[in-house]
Amino acid sequence: MVTMNGWSDARESSVTRIVVGDDANGATVRDGDVARAFVWLLEQLHERVEKVAVVNGWRSRAFNTQVGGAAGSNHISGTAVDVNGARHPFELHQPRGTPYVSGFSAAQERAVRDVLRDAGGLFVWGLDFPRGRRDAMHFELARGTTLADVRAFVGRVTEQKSGPVPEEDDMPTVDEIARAVWGYKNRELERVDTYALLRRTNANAQAAAKGVVDVKLLAEAIARALPAGAMTKAQVNRVARVAAKDVLRQA
Repeated sequence: MVTMNGWSDARESSVTRIVVGDDANGATVRDGDVARAFVWLLEQLHERVEKVAVVNGWRSRAFNTQVGGAAGSNHISGTAVDVNGARHPFELHQPRGTPYVSGFSAAQERAVRDVLRDAGGLFVWGLDFPRGRRDAMHFELARGTTLADVRAFVGRVTEQKSGPVPEEDDMPTVDEIARAVWGYKNRELERVDTYALLRRTNANAQAAAKGVVDVKLLAEAIARALPAGAMTKAQVNRVARVAAKDVLRQA
């Protein structure tokens, strides 16, 4: 079965718990890149709108029926969260004839929309639901969003979050480079020191003698020497820059 945004029901085995902001208990959402996307959303709300204190996410179809949720609620697919529900009520639960109040100030509503704009339409806000069913606590993946869309978004915001790597600040020492590169068990590499690796790449002693080291090739060599996932691309590039400078000093 699928929920209103087109995602299939999530099983307990396909959800994961995320903990963001001041919510000590966290909430369960669909695992993988969907979870990463919601972590981003909640972090943005926490930093730019209001402190995130309570988040509710996935619920089984049976539990959703028990609590009176909509039949095709996106909570069932693990693609929706409710944030600080006590502050931001569901319009349907208010006394009839009572003007709906979102619980957000005008400035906060603008901040939420800025967050959603930064997400490029990946998320829908319950405040934009039809009158009578507005739900300011509620955020969900937009109808028609695919896993590929979510994966692309996560890749984009992850790259933005890492930002440019400082050229000088917080640069590792040569000893730290050696530990980072050779601190993993690898029989083929156990007896090879950092400089031996550097000299076997195109960034070799001849290039160093000319005062030029191809940092890109150097980074590729270091990345190949490491187990998959041992260092991020940014970390490898930073190590390569420092190593290149040290090779030039040794030349």
